[in-house]
Amino acid sequence: MDAVLSHPLFVPMLTMLVIVAAFPLVAGYIVLVERKVLADFQVRLGPMRVGPHGLLQPIADALKLLLKEDIIPTDSDKALFWAAPVISTFTGLTAFAVLPFSSKIFVADVNVGLLVVSAMSAVGILGIILGGWSSNSHYSLLGALRSAAQLVSYEVALSFALLSGVMAAGTLSMQGIVKAQLDRGSGSCLTTTVS
Repeated sequence: MDAVLSHPLFVPMLTMLVIVAAFPLVAGYIVLVERKVLADFQVRLGPMRVGPHGLLQPIADALKLLLKEDIIPTDSDKALFWAAPVISTFTGLTAFAVLPFSSKIFVADVNVGLLVVSAMSAVGILGIILGGWSSNSHYSLLGALRSAAQLVSYEVALSFALLSGVMAAGTLSMQGIVKAQLDRGSGSCLTTTVS
């Protein structure tokens, strides 16, 4: 047991498992908060049946999603149809591997961490395109290409926003960017002093 705990990959793997388990759960509860707020706007209670005050509703929604019948189009490429959402989910969760949550909680300190985040978000778009193409339907393919074009247009603005942080910190490392912000104090990362 001590050999497992002292292994250099134990802490990063444990952190990644917690991230993969926690973030979908957090997303489910954010959706629950959204449903409760919208219900309050409409003067109704919202989800209240599952658990106290509906707090177990995200878990019930996840179970329902897992137990639903999968409908795969008959003429589709079944392997690609299954692989498309896996690719998008994998790339989305992989991007969290280089994000530092604190000085002690991070999976990997890569010197090109911001490039990894950008690359993973760009590759995730391929899952959407594969999903539309593998269904063997012109309408699904057009919808997927439209979604991909929209996401690519967002990537351009995101890249420009990320460049400002890279220029201010002088590194692509996510840990380095956070340290550069800490070194500059509580002010903005973009403020510079002229000597």
